[in-house]
Amino acid sequence: MGRKRSFLVFTMSLAFFLVTANIIVIAPLLPFVSNSLAMSERDSAIVLAAFPLVAFVLNLVVGPFIDRYGCHKMLLVGACGCTFSFAISAAANNTVELAAMRVVAGLFMPLVGASIFVWLSNHLEADERVRAVGIVTAAASVAQLTVAPLALLVSERASWRLTFIALAALSLATVVCAASLWDTGSPGQNASISLKRYHETFSGFGRNAPLRRMSIAYVVAMIGVWIVQSVYPTWLFQQGLQAHQVAMLYVIAGIAGTVAGLNKAAPTCLRTACWRD
Repeated sequence: MGRKRSFLVFTMSLAFFLVTANIIVIAPLLPFVSNSLAMSERDSAIVLAAFPLVAFVLNLVVGPFIDRYGCHKMLLVGACGCTFSFAISAAANNTVELAAMRVVAGLFMPLVGASIFVWLSNHLEADERVRAVGIVTAAASVAQLTVAPLALLVSERASWRLTFIALAALSLATVVCAASLWDTGSPGQNASISLKRYHETFSGFGRNAPLRRMSIAYVVAMIGVWIVQSVYPTWLFQQGLQAHQVAMLYVIAGIAGTVAGLNKAAPTCLRTACWRD
């Protein structure tokens, strides 16, 4: 893999790290944000739900826009919007401002997440693609191991606002790196963005029973994971644990999740290699 392609993989890894960090960071921060802004339980729920509700809708509709305008432009627009969202979140003084910025993140972060693997597919050869996808997805594991523990420790010893400042800096770095990448993919000027196309896509999904069942099961599982991740930090603090203790639990959980993922991935890779041979 040449220098240009290595830089491409680094940039996509940085972007995927940003996507993962944005998802997992708000729950550990919520107890500190609630105390700082005197938020009620209702306010906390609004801040927590603002991003996933908006991002869910955007993830369903963003595909045709990437086809039409290209993943290069979409990733840049998404990362710029996220930089703005994180920077304003760091200065938020009330629930309305913070919830509004989580909505903004929900509008722009799907543009980043949906563009990453499309970009890899468009710019890398098939033999390079498998390795690149492995490296990029590993960035998510690194985020799970580092972001939540560091956010907890920084919030306890300094301020929760520093975490959003760090996310804004990370998002800005993604913009700079992505802007310097080459873009050989030509946007589909004839790609349509219409209700007819969405109807065809979702009706085809509805007719595919195995895919429909698997997707529903995945959504239900992710809802369960999100609920646990959302309430777990607050519950731990209510039980009297300190921030460094909760951070250590996140590290242990992250290591366990990474090992479990590798344990599942290794046999698949071996089977693929044997089949290829």
